[in-house]
Amino acid sequence: MGEDKRKIKAIEVGCEILHELKERDGARIVELAEALDRSQPTVHTYLDTLRELGFVEKDGHTYRVGLQFLPMGEYARNREELYLAGRDKVESLATETGEYVHLIAPHQGRQIKLFEHYGDKAVATEHHIRRREFRQYLHRSAAGKAILAEYPADKVDEIIDEHGLEGATENTITDRETLLNELDTIRERGYATNDQELTTGLRSVGASIVGPQNEVRGAISISAPLERCREEEFHHTFSEKIRESSNVIQINIDIENHFF
Repeated sequence: MGEDKRKIKAIEVGCEILHELKERDGARIVELAEALDRSQPTVHTYLDTLRELGFVEKDGHTYRVGLQFLPMGEYARNREELYLAGRDKVESLATETGEYVHLIAPHQGRQIKLFEHYGDKAVATEHHIRRREFRQYLHRSAAGKAILAEYPADKVDEIIDEHGLEGATENTITDRETLLNELDTIRERGYATNDQELTTGLRSVGASIVGPQNEVRGAISISAPLERCREEEFHHTFSEKIRESSNVIQINIDIENHFF
């Protein structure tokens, strides 16, 4: 039986308004109505409803995304098995290396950051914090490419077709064939790299995390500036540590599924 495509229009419109508020970092009714091609009274009605529920806040004539999303997000994360199984390892690896370590989960062809920890030498912390607010492209990061390498070819093609291969720096892979070749390399060596492909001056190493049924759960990644991530660290020290961390998290997930 095919997937049921029936949708509730009112929920779609409400989500459109919320996304537009996020993208604009707040907006007035007239701006939202123009951007979404809807009447001002319609937008106003949705905003009033969302405001009563705590999902929107009003500051003068400007509406913004509300704080009600914080407890909702915490609830969603606390029910995520990957987060529960991996947060301690993320913290310990960041403390051990002094670098920035994060845990991600795939979501609708992109990636969402579940957890992160900063070692005492970690750089670009504000940059990383800002990136929490967005779903990132998988092809730009070590963790994302590690996830892509676990997928079958048809799913990788589907993701590329839907989301494209937009560049972030001059090092970002923006060619399909080049990416597919890199995914083959990742499968062979067991880890993925990001050589200034998302942020100039930063290198990352990532490894995928799979569940008991060999399903892709997510990935763990470590990032460091160029001066602390030369070839030895890039392809040996950090890659070994990240693969070991991935294995520990996978064991934690297996144990949870076995006993519970």
